[in-house]
Amino acid sequence: MSLLALVRLFLILARDQLIYRTSYYVLTDKQLINGLIVAGGIGLVIASRASLAGAIGGCQAECGSGAAMAAGMAVYLANGSNSQIANAVAITLKNILGLICDPVAGLVEVPCI
Repeated sequence: MSLLALVRLFLILARDQLIYRTSYYVLTDKQLINGLIVAGGIGLVIASRASLAGAIGGCQAECGSGAAMAAGMAVYLANGSNSQIANAVAITLKNILGLICDPVAGLVEVPCI
C-alpha cells in the first residue's frame, strides 16, 4: 500500500470519527490535511529542540510529543489562533512531566525498560 493510499485511508477514518463524535464539526479533506501538517510541524519543532526517542527522553518524549501534536491539531481544526495552538502544546507537555519513567541523571528509569 502506497503512502498516499495510507494518508487517504487515515483521512477517511479521521473524518468519519469526527462526524460521528461531534455532529457540529464537519471537516473537509483539505482541513484534515492542513491539521496533519500542523501536527507534523509541532513534531518537527520538538524533534529539533529535544528528542522523540523514549530511550533518551522517557515517556514525555513519546507520549508527550504525540499528545502535544494531537492537541495542536485539535485546536487548529477548531479555528484556534497560533497562540492558542502553542498554549495547547505547552499545557499538554507540562501535564506529561514527571512520569515515573522520565530520565533521572540521564538514564531512563527501570519501569520503562
